[in-house]
Amino acid sequence: YDLKRMEFTFSGGQHYFDVYVSSDGSTYTDIAKISTLNAEKAYGSSDGLVCTLDGLDLEAVKYVKVIFTGRDNNSTWVNLMEFKVFNTGTEGLDISWMNPYVEESLEIIKGEVVGTWAKDNVNHATNGMVNSYDGNLGSKWNPQAKEGFQGEPGVVYTLNNSYDIKRMAFTFTGGQHYFDVYVSSNGSTYAEVAKVSKSNAVKAYGSADGLVCTLDGLNTQDVQYVKVVFTGKNINSAWVNLMEVQVFDTGSTGIDTSWMLPEEVEPEESIIEITTNEVIGEWAKDQTTSTSAAPAMSYDGNDSTRWNPEVKAGYAGTPGIIYTLDNYYNLDEVTCTFGSADTYFEMYGSSDGTTYTKIGEVTAATASTAYTDNACTINAESGDAIKYVKLIFTGRGNSSTWLSLYEIEVTGEATEAPTEQPTAVKATITANTVIGEWQKDQIGTETAAPAMSYDGNDSTRWNPEVKAGYAGTPGIIYTLDNYYNLDEVTCTFGSADTYFEMYGSSDGTTYTKIGEVTAATASTAYTDNACTINAESGDAIKYVKLIFTGRGNSSTWLSLYEIEITGAVTTAPTGN
Repeated sequence: YDLKRMEFTFSGGQHYFDVYVSSDGSTYTDIAKISTLNAEKAYGSSDGLVCTLDGLDLEAVKYVKVIFTGRDNNSTWVNLMEFKVFNTGTEGLDISWMNPYVEESLEIIKGEVVGTWAKDNVNHATNGMVNSYDGNLGSKWNPQAKEGFQGEPGVVYTLNNSYDIKRMAFTFTGGQHYFDVYVSSNGSTYAEVAKVSKSNAVKAYGSADGLVCTLDGLNTQDVQYVKVVFTGKNINSAWVNLMEVQVFDTGSTGIDTSWMLPEEVEPEESIIEITTNEVIGEWAKDQTTSTSAAPAMSYDGNDSTRWNPEVKAGYAGTPGIIYTLDNYYNLDEVTCTFGSADTYFEMYGSSDGTTYTKIGEVTAATASTAYTDNACTINAESGDAIKYVKLIFTGRGNSSTWLSLYEIEVTGEATEAPTEQPTAVKATITANTVIGEWQKDQIGTETAAPAMSYDGNDSTRWNPEVKAGYAGTPGIIYTLDNYYNLDEVTCTFGSADTYFEMYGSSDGTTYTKIGEVTAATASTAYTDNACTINAESGDAIKYVKLIFTGRGNSSTWLSLYEIEITGAVTTAPTGN
């Protein structure tokens, strides 16, 4: 046939492949290469699963060959639902994207990891290092760096000869990568040629979301070794996804390359002042009142004094300490100097002193490389607008339960306090609607009416009776005085064996489940007959619905003393 169009329908993710055609089954012509470079065009979107090759003009084709080269995830399973070939199609289309020109680069004969990695995957069956220089954009090397890209994780590529290098290209997937590039003629002495970081990534990758980093206009001579040291990513991941490294002895001349090695202007950073501390968790002896080993001695600027507490056996009770800084900071580093290099801990940062995010840790597995002369420095650059630094101590390498923290030093740049979120307030319930079927709903009674469940009086109650077996989906809908992004809903019943489902709605028609209490969860959900539902999934809510589903005893009577709803006032949703 004279072919005009092909369609490939997959499942489980986008597949990368090459397509060839032949009239005799012997001699084939390459007509398309689907890879990360053109997948969005081929599939119609970043998550499409039907790859269409339209606008073809192929004559006398009897054989179609498909060679699979990779996938958009780590799976090696191909999921091809259907392959269709057509002798009709659209004429006049631009099909140059189907076979993007991938210039042949200089030959790399070997790659060797340097620095320290959490998982280097050098010899991985499907994601090994050779994939980063095999000329195939459908495969990748997928190692894992340590947290914060500590240990200068990298790779040295050896060329088959010495060349005057003019250009390099690095093709990634899974986000923009930051790295330093060095070159050498002897594999011993290296010269730095580029630092790709957040500050110049748009220039390096061509756009804010580009994945091919091009270093053009280089003027390096007699190069046989190229070293790449990874320093970070634009997403919170330590996994490197390097599709291909290409090195060329041809390139542009006379172009500005100053951006490749930007002049580093280090902000003036000094040790941040710690104003107060709070010892938390359980201790055998926390030393808070000691005159010679108190917590404040861990930040007094004196290397000869120390905080010297004693933990409980097995580090029970999550022993820790929270340091309050004198301002909000985008952190740089936190250095802790202990009495010995076998102290293990986790470090967290917070803007509000309530919600903490993990910054780093030292474990039994990492202590040998983390410490230098009893001091360890945590890369804390993930900590933005931090005012509180928390340490949780998790163990020591010997059997001692005593800790010796001589000094903690925190560095970073002062910044503004984060924008405050709207304050949660108690919502006012303006009306109620009893729904479903009841034996006795108590509407209109003077002593047990539904409105008594939100009158602010803990001694009054709504006291209805359901039908046997809770038939008829008995429930109640509360109307709020405004739209709220909910925080919590607390229901106080006559006994801690009432089971129910809770829903929220913006329009009173479409409801979304917020939470529930069942027979299996009641024992942990209730405290003194009250249970609090985390309702943070409820946004722009004006109606709260309870559906009662049972009780732990045989009684069909319910007693709802009070329902209290809290959240931040918001605007009515837009749209349908």
